[in-house]
Amino acid sequence: MYNSIDSSNMAGRAMARALRQVTAVGNSLGVTLPRDILKAYGLARGTLVEVRAIRSGILISPATVISVLPRDGRRAAGGAARPPRPAVTTRPERRRPSASIASLLRELKVGLARLYGVRLKGLYCYGSYARGEQDLESDLDVLVILDRLDHYGAEVDRTGPLVSALSLEYGVSISRVFVSAQDWRSRRSAFLANVRREAVPA
Repeated sequence: MYNSIDSSNMAGRAMARALRQVTAVGNSLGVTLPRDILKAYGLARGTLVEVRAIRSGILISPATVISVLPRDGRRAAGGAARPPRPAVTTRPERRRPSASIASLLRELKVGLARLYGVRLKGLYCYGSYARGEQDLESDLDVLVILDRLDHYGAEVDRTGPLVSALSLEYGVSISRVFVSAQDWRSRRSAFLANVRREAVPA
């Protein structure tokens, strides 16, 4: 269950509309959003969002997990959610990145170490490249673990030149997510649980 933009909560907010052209972003496609719309819903550079296709269009909402329901979505008597059944999970087979991607990850780790020094606690590849399922349109998803995370947007800006240079050099769009070491160790979220299952250390 995610925090989402609900039309019932839009009273007093301007119903802004904007025309945007789909454009190339690295090896992917994307659109830019006006600052006033982003500000109205508390979105800023570096905010993690969920994008879903729905019948009426595309829904973009902050990807903050606030609760977890059992898989069947049913509730126990008295309205309390039943505790989720323990799932039997198997760790997927670790696949070694290609020589080119391995080289990119090494350069990225060296560059991040220069920027952060001892603050850098880990760098992992996850997503399609970690699973060996990438194609020509795939981004290279990386998780950057820092000792602390005070201002997410500041870390995006700090690493921008390094990531842009490597993306151009290797012809791969690098998508990075930052987490604190404490969250990586103990925070419970659907996103981090998935990354932990498939993460390949750089």
